[in-house]
Amino acid sequence: MKRYLICFPLIAMLLSGFPLSSFAASGQASSGALSDSGLLWLVNFDHSIPSDYTPSGLRGFSGTQQQLRSDAAVAMDQLLSAMKSAGYTARLQSGYRSYATQNYLFTTRLKKRQAQGMSYDEAHRATRLYTAVPGTSEHQLGLAMDFSTNGTLSESFSQTPVGQWLSANSWRYGYILRYRPDKQSLTQIGSEPWHFRYVGIPHAQIMYERGWCFEEYIAHLKETGFLSISVGEDVYEIHRTAEVPSGYSNVVDCSRDNAGGWIVTVCRPKDPWSEIRGHWSEPAFRSLLTDAAIASIETIEPDQPISRGQFAFLYASILEPAQENAPAFSDVSADSPYAQAIRTVAAAGFMRGSGGSFSPQRTISRQEAAVSIAAAIPGQDLAYLTYSDTSSIAGWAFQSVQKLSFHGIMQGSGNAFRPKDPLTWGQAAVLIHQLTPFLQQDSGVTSAGRPRS
Repeated sequence: MKRYLICFPLIAMLLSGFPLSSFAASGQASSGALSDSGLLWLVNFDHSIPSDYTPSGLRGFSGTQQQLRSDAAVAMDQLLSAMKSAGYTARLQSGYRSYATQNYLFTTRLKKRQAQGMSYDEAHRATRLYTAVPGTSEHQLGLAMDFSTNGTLSESFSQTPVGQWLSANSWRYGYILRYRPDKQSLTQIGSEPWHFRYVGIPHAQIMYERGWCFEEYIAHLKETGFLSISVGEDVYEIHRTAEVPSGYSNVVDCSRDNAGGWIVTVCRPKDPWSEIRGHWSEPAFRSLLTDAAIASIETIEPDQPISRGQFAFLYASILEPAQENAPAFSDVSADSPYAQAIRTVAAAGFMRGSGGSFSPQRTISRQEAAVSIAAAIPGQDLAYLTYSDTSSIAGWAFQSVQKLSFHGIMQGSGNAFRPKDPLTWGQAAVLIHQLTPFLQQDSGVTSAGRPRS
């Protein structure tokens, strides 16, 4: 099936803080066409932009003379709203800046240093440490904003409460702290705790989490060509290619990087089976859970310990939901994703609490799980246990382990049962899957027959 590259603003992404706008004069792309959004242009001393470039869709902010590109402005609105909710305020000091304005600022500061006795080369180096050379300023992109608390730009901004809040939270709205003191050798700009650049989600999150500056991000993509990250219910894939990109689907942005390549950002719904696919327990999981059910809880890692609440969630998938006679537990809230499942297994008598509590977050041990599974199996057929650690099995769990061993449902490994070891998600799925035939045979227990949706 042929795929087409589609690069155009998405209303949903506008609402989520990752809107797009066109960098090219040609505007939005249609199906099969290519449009450079300019969102991820690297602009620094070594990567310039044309002197006649002016971003389209500039938008102002009430009460200021500052402007940003429309996508960056939407995200800035969200950032400012969150800042206000957190109890902070800051002045929008400098947004979009034309080439002519940047040229005036740079030239004025350069001449001032020359007047103080510096040579041209010395003055030029000193000036460009904090004032970008014309054509190398992110402000000309309409994607950068300087903040202040008193109308001046100072290193002390990093020590103010609002400066610290911005440093810790701007990535949530697609902005990065562009010029950090520890990255000066890469950015070639001195520390500017007031300067934030819009790159959009997920790029800002990746750079924040990995401690990268923009130069390092582009360098990594040049080297590897690919990154992916989960954001909420979505998975973003970032592809870099030196060729004009084609053949991608679900594209939310495509942008040149101003360093010889293209960056294509793809967004797809998170695959709830991603950690399970290919695992030895996958068939058991698929017999128990629908896509909707598995997507309703956090990511399942089959080799990680499972909690009592999570075990109840799997167990309840083969039982009819409890309608009555379900005990209430003080530590299970009604809005818990496991609440109904805990009611179901408790009503069936397969799992119990203690002192009015269920302890849904506590890891369940192998011997505890054995008791729960054995409770659903009729009869009293027991096997003689020959595990090397048989004496370690608790008295209250001993016959349950014997019963499961007799039916071949739960075995040890390497001649050891390891009763106190935590049960894993994968082990739990296999146990419960193997229990299904017993529930169907027992007229005293109702089984859904198929996984709950």
